[in-house]
Amino acid sequence: MKFLLRIGFLLLVFLNLILASWFVLHQDITFSADIARDFHLLREVDQKKLVLIGPRSSTGLFHGPLWLYLNYPAYLVGHGDPVVVGWFWILLVAAFVVESFLVARALFSPATGYLFALASSLYMVFHAHGMFNPHGAMLLIPLVFFFFVRYWQTDKLRYLCLHWILVGAVVQFQMAIGIPFLLLSLIAVLFRSLQKKNYKPFLLLPLVVLMFGNFIVFDLRHNFLLAHILADFLSPIQKGLPYNYALNIAERFRLMVSSVEILRVDPGYRNFFLTMILLVLIALQIRAKKFTTVYWSFLYFYIGFFVLSIIDKGPLLYFYLFPLFPLVFLIFASMVTSKKRILFLVLFFSLYVMNTQTAIKDIHMSDTIIDRSIYSWKFLYALARDLYKEAPPTFGYFVYSPDVFAYEAKYAIRYAGQLSTKQGASFTKAPTTYLVIAPPPPDNPYMKDEWWRINQVKIGISPSTTVSYPNGYKVETYHLSAKDISVAFDPAIDPGIHFR
Repeated sequence: MKFLLRIGFLLLVFLNLILASWFVLHQDITFSADIARDFHLLREVDQKKLVLIGPRSSTGLFHGPLWLYLNYPAYLVGHGDPVVVGWFWILLVAAFVVESFLVARALFSPATGYLFALASSLYMVFHAHGMFNPHGAMLLIPLVFFFFVRYWQTDKLRYLCLHWILVGAVVQFQMAIGIPFLLLSLIAVLFRSLQKKNYKPFLLLPLVVLMFGNFIVFDLRHNFLLAHILADFLSPIQKGLPYNYALNIAERFRLMVSSVEILRVDPGYRNFFLTMILLVLIALQIRAKKFTTVYWSFLYFYIGFFVLSIIDKGPLLYFYLFPLFPLVFLIFASMVTSKKRILFLVLFFSLYVMNTQTAIKDIHMSDTIIDRSIYSWKFLYALARDLYKEAPPTFGYFVYSPDVFAYEAKYAIRYAGQLSTKQGASFTKAPTTYLVIAPPPPDNPYMKDEWWRINQVKIGISPSTTVSYPNGYKVETYHLSAKDISVAFDPAIDPGIHFR
């Protein structure tokens, strides 16, 4: 019987990995602005080899470059091909499933390991086609939690050392979750050290400083830019007025009790009720004195994260939250060890079936995305190939996007240029010049390109030809005279990766 259950488990995980690989199996990944930006930054890593910071966060601070360096070998092997990097993401997903099983088995039981691995592999179906730096944090959170619990249970410094190293990696991946976890960890370890009069953990504090080494060097070289941004972030003043932090409390509480995607699609606050059920089951487990250290540690980090997040004067965005979800899935899966085991298994597999249905619906909907969406790498690359196919041996081009950055099409054209003998000059006027134009956003159809073309690119003539795509992209061809070329364009239209 156990053998058949293991075979069933492996088949389900294999099915989930196939679903997670659906986009790359079709030579595509989601190529949104954040992901396209990462490929420009990977190009920077390839050129400079040593970079101190990664992408900019919504607070104005910078994440570390660890996500870039993690992906760089795949980028190098694929010569910049996003699909090759996409296959590397599938390897990360597979490793995460193994990690999930081992962590859950070690903390709770083999049954918990199987359930957590199933939940993790299924959840990654929704993420594997488009990964960026918060996913690095998500992949490490179960291990961060595991080594903290092991340290608390044993007082062995090697577990604390591994815990802090991994927390440092999470900080490098994404500050929004890494910094709160680090602060919560330091507070807990300080309290325990003082309580037990054991000061050996303080010997590891240089690790904490070391994990910020790249930020410190960057700040010293840039007139303490990060320090000024951090001071502004921590300041209770916003737009010249005292900020009312009480405004954040209701939102943080709502997110704490209802945002976790136990059900991926959540009509009617089902995740709120599932979170309440989970909290009741945790209370019953603690009352029964089962895995109390694990459950108290979970509550400490989970609730503590939302409490510390009140400091952030902005809203908590989705990518601040989803790296935390696997930790909740771990605790949810552990309820298979409770007295209500049978009822829990019925609940777990009911939810699993519903989430599987959602995953399959997403796969069916991918037909409208793969090679069609403006965020489809396959589409963007096909557009760029078409441009190079029709272009003369040398040409210039400009790229327009409502967000100004235009990371997606810029990278596709650069990548296609690597594979062509023709020479395309980015943001350069030439006798043959192309304008690659993204469509306006659906909620603001007036953000069109005409003003940009006339007032910033300084091209006032009509295009010789226009190729329009069903998703709204268009490529305009201009044959410019020497006089047209001599009119300088506004250099601000190409911010490059300055804003990261």
